[in-house]
Amino acid sequence: MSQQELRQHLDAIQRRLVIAAVLALGLLVVRMFIINTFIIVAFWACALYVLVLFGLWLWLEWQLLFRH
Repeated sequence: MSQQELRQHLDAIQRRLVIAAVLALGLLVVRMFIINTFIIVAFWACALYVLVLFGLWLWLEWQLLFRH
């Protein structure tokens, strides 16, 4: 294997390593985005659920308070 063939082979390997690193980083960013989105959606769903329960409780108290 000549010096030039060796250089071309190493360049090809380096290109593949760069592509693999960029893909791995991209997948990591996508994974973090999906996890953060899930956490935010779960938080707001829980907050909305608590608000609905609190509203129903207030409505029930109001109904029982003014029932004659």
